[in-house]
Amino acid sequence: MNKRYFGLVSLLFLLPLLLTAPVAAAVERYGYPRLDEIKAEVETDPAIATQKFLTGIFDFMPDLIRSVDKEAVEAAGHIVQSMGGFHFCYIGINCRDYVPNDAGQPDAGRSLYPQNLTAFRLALAWSSLSIAQKDQAIADIYGAGINVPAYSAVPPSQGIWHNPNVTSPGGNFTKAAEILIAAGFDNTTTPGTLIAPNGQPVKALFHVLSPDSAPTSVQMCQRFVDQWNTFFDTVMGVTNCNFQNDPVDFNTVMADGVFNWRNFDLYWLCWGLGSVADQVYDFFHSDMDGPWMFGNTPGISDPTLDALTSIVKFGTDLEAKYQACWDAQELLVELNPYIYQYSRNYMTAVRQNTPDALVNYINLGGTGTDNGWTWELMHWASSPTGGLVKYNWGEYAQSLHPGWVDTAYEVWLMNRVTDGLLRQTPDLLTIPWIALSWTSEPFSWVPLGITDGTKVTYTVRNDLYWNDGFPITVEDMKFSNEYADEFARYQATTQYFLWVEVEDPMTLSIYLDTPSQYAFQDFSGLSLLFPQHIYDETLHPTRDPYLDPVWEIDWDDWMADYTGTMPGTAGFDYMALVANGGWDFVRYDSTLEIANLTRRTNVGDFFSDSPIEGAISAPGRVDPGSMDYEVVIINSGSKDSITHELAPCEIASYVVYIDGVVDHVETVGSLLQPFRHLTGGPHTTTLTPGTYNFTVAVYEEGVVDPIDVSSQEIICTAREDLNYDIYVGIDDIVRAAEAFGAAPPPFPGSERWDSRTDINDDWYCGIDDIVNIAEDFGPP
Repeated sequence: MNKRYFGLVSLLFLLPLLLTAPVAAAVERYGYPRLDEIKAEVETDPAIATQKFLTGIFDFMPDLIRSVDKEAVEAAGHIVQSMGGFHFCYIGINCRDYVPNDAGQPDAGRSLYPQNLTAFRLALAWSSLSIAQKDQAIADIYGAGINVPAYSAVPPSQGIWHNPNVTSPGGNFTKAAEILIAAGFDNTTTPGTLIAPNGQPVKALFHVLSPDSAPTSVQMCQRFVDQWNTFFDTVMGVTNCNFQNDPVDFNTVMADGVFNWRNFDLYWLCWGLGSVADQVYDFFHSDMDGPWMFGNTPGISDPTLDALTSIVKFGTDLEAKYQACWDAQELLVELNPYIYQYSRNYMTAVRQNTPDALVNYINLGGTGTDNGWTWELMHWASSPTGGLVKYNWGEYAQSLHPGWVDTAYEVWLMNRVTDGLLRQTPDLLTIPWIALSWTSEPFSWVPLGITDGTKVTYTVRNDLYWNDGFPITVEDMKFSNEYADEFARYQATTQYFLWVEVEDPMTLSIYLDTPSQYAFQDFSGLSLLFPQHIYDETLHPTRDPYLDPVWEIDWDDWMADYTGTMPGTAGFDYMALVANGGWDFVRYDSTLEIANLTRRTNVGDFFSDSPIEGAISAPGRVDPGSMDYEVVIINSGSKDSITHELAPCEIASYVVYIDGVVDHVETVGSLLQPFRHLTGGPHTTTLTPGTYNFTVAVYEEGVVDPIDVSSQEIICTAREDLNYDIYVGIDDIVRAAEAFGAAPPPFPGSERWDSRTDINDDWYCGIDDIVNIAEDFGPP
């Protein structure tokens, strides 16, 4: 987290009076990211990638997918980290009647018969590889111990969400033939030809798309294609109904055909998932079938499945969600939009010798070692900070616009440069990060017909900066959530999005027309994707931020037409792919297929000077009088200064200053484990109207100097002071008048909706609100 320091030198002379301590520090006081640079270079061939790792061209190689590569890496003395993955691979079947006509498809209206018949898909499932055959194919292609045969869209790594009792079709030619004959398919009337129930011959060729950049994937896909051809040739005795494996470029042919046009017969792909199995909604609910939605690509549409997956995504009863997820997995066997292949054990090779060893990498549950904690904390053994890591990037980038990224490899880069409001710990707990606290509560509004909605509220830090020096504000977060709704790939999260309200400079509320237990996590990720000063087209009259390639255009060029206020701190030496994370995106060379990232060093540095972060959690605007605040302390991965291993930090105390004067001293005396947080308070203070600098200094046991010092601004003024200038004046009345008659979407006037003007909280800017402001005219 980046922070600014507000001239604390003048007050820190008081601090040694609070503690006595020996000289030695208990934990290392290095910030993050510890490395200086990442060079990500594309190499898709696993054999070549392994050789590049062994010869020092790569230092960090994720996604080892062959046991021979794992053995070679380990034989050379390097480390291979392994973790059961939130992951599965499958062949998707186009279940629609026709290719849709909603995205300019070149083949719109092409019949997909008989793939739209459940019986035909079930015959494919039962004639495909059995679990034992999948296991053998995995051993032949990948080697033992790399992948686990799959029979569900919910892998075992997702724990209680996984239904272990799901039927696994496959390896049964007799049953497959019986299913076809019972459904009206005929292989006897016209010898050598399979006739469909409509009386017409089944088409001669079904194309199965596979990604040509993954040779092992192509080989695995071929096993299924061969199995189907054997079934139709030898068991059904027909010469039509042949299957062909077509290796194609993912970023062009497959991405367009599958995700945009949905113009395909079958395709082979893998997905990385999360800890909650809401992918059963994203992949199989009928609402998720649309251009670039990256969801229901097979186009399966079943009311019972929709109901079950909606419970998983939006239900509030946890037991009911688990049961619905189990039931959905069983129903998917009957509907069969996917032929499941395997789930991956994520394996990452990490350099351990000549010329140096990488240390302090973190294994994240279900994700493995290639995660945000690793890229913030990992460093070379010879030096606690600095240096370059050469990374094996698995596929070239088509787009690095946050609205258009589609592959896991493009998302990998975006995850390095962006950060969310909340963080998930290595053992999958949610902890504060940029949002210091959050609530999720039921929301209803009869005039809008909402009886079962959700309101998510975040209290955030206000000492943060984008890496080009612009301050991060709740207005940015509001814009980012609204702008994300413009992109189909985020539709699974935003489809029930209603509106966002800025409550004050540190408080943001998001309203949804659905119940949800996980909305606070989903919108955490969307809230900081799109800096308003980069993507708001009203601020860039000559650009199209929706489509223009931010990763290819210099920041100076991008901002040349900017019509907003330019902060004095603004400036960026790299591309216009501005973000808020610990890494700066420098460039992507599409010819060499190399991306360069550097540790963020611009104004408002992301990285702290220690692994301990302290912050004040409070509203950004408070009424004059008594107010409560809390102190949140986060351990982002402390290491013992002697053993250099991850270890807890003993928090001795913290001191809160308001404008340099001590307001509260709290003795803590508690061990704070890595990747955990503690909250102190609430503490009560009294404020008169004005702007205040709250500073918290956190102390480690046995050390005089604070381990972290952080400051945030809080405004004390009346609610009617809409522009926070500590005076209720004519400008506040004018602001309310401009919003007069407005209400949140979808009501008329929603484009003028300004939640701050709604003084009486009735979701309408009316004359009573203007009267309330006028009655408080003058100083608060």
